[in-house]
Amino acid sequence: MASVAPGAIDAEVVTVPTLAKVQADVAASDLSTLDKNRFAAFVDDHQDRTDAYEGKTVREVIDLQISYEVGLRMAAQANADDRRHKAMLAKLIAPTVALVSEDDRKIVLHFAFRNLSAKEIKKLDLGLELRDAKTGARIAMSEVHVTRDIAGHGTVAFDDPMRYYRFGEDAGPLMAAKGKPKTIVAQVKEIKYADGSDAGFDD
Repeated sequence: MASVAPGAIDAEVVTVPTLAKVQADVAASDLSTLDKNRFAAFVDDHQDRTDAYEGKTVREVIDLQISYEVGLRMAAQANADDRRHKAMLAKLIAPTVALVSEDDRKIVLHFAFRNLSAKEIKKLDLGLELRDAKTGARIAMSEVHVTRDIAGHGTVAFDDPMRYYRFGEDAGPLMAAKGKPKTIVAQVKEIKYADGSDAGFDD
């Protein structure tokens, strides 16, 4: 089969009826092996969604695959950054959150924070997630802003009566789950120290 020049193959339009021919043309073209593999990957990944490539040129299909690959790399980098921040914060502070009680208006949580650093903490932001203890399904999420002085290597503990409205749109599900066993996941997002420095996801 004669080779198809890159310029010509780039402009070739992909349709469901002509897909087999276009695939053969791409395979026989002077496109780079990487671009050939990108075209094949996009078509393979969209066998059940032919509208994703129907009517598009070969180059447009390749560009869509490139955008997808870039998105994967960005997501991987974001996940790596998230893991790095969590590991860094875990060396600075140890949070503990436990359920104390629930009633028709509020949920009472017990917070304890152990400062693992030598610097005094003035404020910290905490992400909170309550999950069904049996299924692990998320029930509610909230942000908690703590303004407490925590001495270097010190610990503070306190109860916080949180009215359901503090959980926003998750207030209803949380109220409906009253009395059900729950697990609580706490993630410190940012720490502000007495010396003006900070650490966390906004640093």
